[in-house]
Amino acid sequence: MAYNAATMDSVLPKYHMVKLDLENRIHTQEFKIGDMLPSESMLMKRYGVSRITVRKALEDLVQEGTIYRIQGKGTFVQDTSQSKEGKYRNCVSCSDLLRSFNLKPTRRVISREIIPCPEDVAERLRIKPGRQVLLYERIYYGDDDPAIYGKSYISLEHLPGFEQYDLAESSMMRIIEEDYHQQVYKFDRKLRAVSATNEIAKKLQVLTGFPLLYLTFVSKFSGTDIPFEDACLCYRTDVIDYLPDNY
Repeated sequence: MAYNAATMDSVLPKYHMVKLDLENRIHTQEFKIGDMLPSESMLMKRYGVSRITVRKALEDLVQEGTIYRIQGKGTFVQDTSQSKEGKYRNCVSCSDLLRSFNLKPTRRVISREIIPCPEDVAERLRIKPGRQVLLYERIYYGDDDPAIYGKSYISLEHLPGFEQYDLAESSMMRIIEEDYHQQVYKFDRKLRAVSATNEIAKKLQVLTGFPLLYLTFVSKFSGTDIPFEDACLCYRTDVIDYLPDNY
């Protein structure tokens, strides 16, 4: 559907017409994968609509995975193609997940060290065994109670300098989006029910054998096939009893 001035007189809501025109421009590759969309002000001028209308159209496209936003940078066209790993999924942080359960999130780093990459991890990160990776372990709390344990191996080949960041103060996803200008996506997601080992039980302050949700995944940069994180997350099922589709 090509845009023209009469289009906005349609019986459809104005934001929906803006959305349809942007979708068409993306579909015809006027805007290609990774391209930054015009600013809100430019879209307001093009379509002759209010900022609220433009924002509603953009929000719908973000929710549908057609575009994504990087705070302070702009709005970009998402790669929605299918790969052997499945459709790209935008990441929701552990803190955001806890907020969705009406819990106040906090995070404590319990381990942070540079180590030689184990063989199995190196295969998933597509680097040579023994190359330097950052091992990063943390506990996420909901209302001051331990809720999620996380462990990540982060490739310093793909994120040079990442070891210098204070991960106790800033989230990994925010650092990658704002400083590395990349959007993060999870692939090879595998979720299963497990019983807490002695080690994990102590970290999450539950009894050994307590039921947990156990998620493993590999993180990549949007629109690429570059893996930079091999990770696992353990969730206390008395706090987090399900994971939403967009997680």
